[in-house]
Amino acid sequence: NTYLSNHILQTVGFEGRGHDSFGVAQYLAMNKHLQEDAAIYKMFQSHRDFDMKPFFQRGLKFLPLAVEWFERAGKCRFRSDERYLHMLESRKLSAAYQFVREFQVLVLRG
Repeated sequence: NTYLSNHILQTVGFEGRGHDSFGVAQYLAMNKHLQEDAAIYKMFQSHRDFDMKPFFQRGLKFLPLAVEWFERAGKCRFRSDERYLHMLESRKLSAAYQFVREFQVLVLRG
């Protein structure tokens, strides 16, 4: 679960022993070398879509925070990677669509 994962963990006791069938080594290397950007990248890599429904209970008050988070994600060190940019734009569009769909009356009224 990337939401609950530790993005600063750099080693695990079994490191260097046997086959890494879960890709843990890749994530540990990302934590070590990419630090604060690791969490964002792992979220994009692991989730095709972000479920915004839990935030709808606050109405549109959460929308500026979501926009700010995506702007910050656009400034991380992966911004030159075409795959990352595609993931970023896809998640951003999906999140915006979820808000518009949920609050269409408010959006249409302006």
